[in-house]
Amino acid sequence: MNDSDEQGTTESDIAPIAAAASAPSIWSAPKVTQRPSEQTRCWTVRELPNGNRHLCAWLGYEGRVSSAISDWRPDERVIVTSSGRRYNIDSPVGVHPDAEHVWRYWCPVQGFDPADYVDVSREYLDIL
Repeated sequence: MNDSDEQGTTESDIAPIAAAASAPSIWSAPKVTQRPSEQTRCWTVRELPNGNRHLCAWLGYEGRVSSAISDWRPDERVIVTSSGRRYNIDSPVGVHPDAEHVWRYWCPVQGFDPADYVDVSREYLDIL
């Protein structure tokens, strides 16, 4: 018997579909002009070996890893990133599985090991 079914579909026909189904479900954030600010539900701030800090957060509808943090406004409880997006961190520090999923995918794409970071969230909490 060959590798095709009764309708002529072969394993090689199915391979691209199987690859797409197992690929990480990661997408780009909306443009800053479309969503200039976001409200976090839980968050951490992580410092990478290059010194850049990134917000890793659950937004209530998706996990997100921000561009590098460029400004911290404790009086407003707002983190501003290099993209210009504002994240309101008036929520508890915490880890969400979806945000972790994004972090694990995002880091290697940026040339970093997902485990090679320092959690600096406490620095932000101590100022509040």
